[in-house]
Amino acid sequence: MNLTPPAPPKINIPCYLVSQLIDGMSLETRIKESRFTPDQSAELIATIAEALHHPHQRGLYHRDIKPANLFLDKEGKPYVGDFGLALRQEDFGTGHHRAGTPPYMSPELVRGEGHRVDGRSDIFSLSVIFYELLVGKRPFRSDSTPAILE
Repeated sequence: MNLTPPAPPKINIPCYLVSQLIDGMSLETRIKESRFTPDQSAELIATIAEALHHPHQRGLYHRDIKPANLFLDKEGKPYVGDFGLALRQEDFGTGHHRAGTPPYMSPELVRGEGHRVDGRSDIFSLSVIFYELLVGKRPFRSDSTPAILE
């Protein structure tokens, strides 16, 4: 007797992803152009944290917060983009165990403890960006990825 449930039928429905066009630049590009003041840095990080609160309340975690995934429009208003590694709370344990960009990854992501990831992982990454804005360099630096992860 076969106890394996049948596979769901394959449905070929086109899927479209639509996102807003941000007329501006990534935070990564902006950081290279000039430094933010401490007040500007604090205001920017607070605004991004508020933006992340919305998906966090719905059990969705970005897992790759970094300057290249944060965008500023012409007025300097920030936007969070690239939810390609995002994970829903109910999908814990099914996604990549280690996801993100090493210099910005939270300790639980570095250790591959995907089951422990929640909004705090994104806030850790945002804190690394805040440090970078205030100090002018990342807190975790190396020429090798294993050294950064260590």
